[in-house]
Amino acid sequence: MYRFLILSLFLFFNLECYSQMLPSMVGAVTKKKSTNTQSDAFDASSKGQYIVITNNNVTVSSSYPTPNHTWNTVYGNEGITSGIKEWEITINSFYNSGGNSWELIMGVAYERTQGNYVFNAGCRGFGYIAENGKKNTTTGSCGSQSNYGDTYGAGDVIKIQLNMNNGQLTFFKNGTSQGVSHTVDTEKTWYLGIGIGNAGTSVSITG
Repeated sequence: MYRFLILSLFLFFNLECYSQMLPSMVGAVTKKKSTNTQSDAFDASSKGQYIVITNNNVTVSSSYPTPNHTWNTVYGNEGITSGIKEWEITINSFYNSGGNSWELIMGVAYERTQGNYVFNAGCRGFGYIAENGKKNTTTGSCGSQSNYGDTYGAGDVIKIQLNMNNGQLTFFKNGTSQGVSHTVDTEKTWYLGIGIGNAGTSVSITG
């Protein structure tokens, strides 16, 4: 009788201790999923003097005071040589400067040398212009413009898609394709490029 009672108590206390170990001590641990989905980050080493990078290197603005305008560029870290690459850029704020008809241009560049100017200068890059919805041309110095898509501004999300299989550069505004804007040289390495005119404009990499 006593032996049965002692055995029962022994089993009870062992089961109670085992239940206190779960789940952390027995390996049933739930892993937290990462929420970091950004596609790139901005490169501080090649930015223009007025470019301000914040928010863990994914948000950029300019310190050049409104209503004046001066071009400065910032580039992405990742060089693209193959496959299909996409960047999602959210326009946090946009200032329509009277000093320049572009103010904000986004796209890709194969040289990260125009920090204190605009990345498409000298045909080093190609992009989509916010203020008038146009694209820079591919002739001369590539600083002219031609018709392309819709205008965009604060609150809009622009996806930049670079297809290195065929060289096609395409932009999407709030999920709607604006069509192929340019065909790039697939023998070159391409980087995200953002050209900003003054402190009223800010963008972030959000995907």
